[in-house]
Amino acid sequence: MLVCEAVLGSLGEYEPDSDEVEHVSLTDEQRRRSRVRTETDAGTEVGILCDEPLSDGDVIHDGEVAVVVSLEPVDAYEIDLRNVPPNEAARLGHDLGNMHLKMAFGDGYAYVPVTEDSTRYIREELDAAAGLRKVGVRPPVFDGDHGDEGHGGHSHG
Repeated sequence: MLVCEAVLGSLGEYEPDSDEVEHVSLTDEQRRRSRVRTETDAGTEVGILCDEPLSDGDVIHDGEVAVVVSLEPVDAYEIDLRNVPPNEAARLGHDLGNMHLKMAFGDGYAYVPVTEDSTRYIREELDAAAGLRKVGVRPPVFDGDHGDEGHGGHSHG
């Protein structure tokens, strides 16, 4: 088993020494865990021990074989805010924030991860005219440290 303990760099910025490159596909939950045991696309067993969330394209091993992270998309609701009256958009943000659901914004849309709570709320409260659909988004969009893509952390102190 290959043991990967650090991010060596990101493809494009870091060029692996190895000619052989294998990929590990991780879910959003797996990329956030400090310890993950998985297999590459070639069937090589990999143990990942990393203290920070992994990103798409991270090179986590470079030896006989290089190992690169591929992130699976996260299911999210895409809400076309251009079709939501301002008072409804404010209520939407307030209510979802009070439920501590993650949100991200971009180009007139709000994105909310598909969860039991978000599904229940959206079915009960959101007008069908809001242009709602399910889409797959890159997991880091909800991390909160990607410019205007994410929603920063806060407390109710």
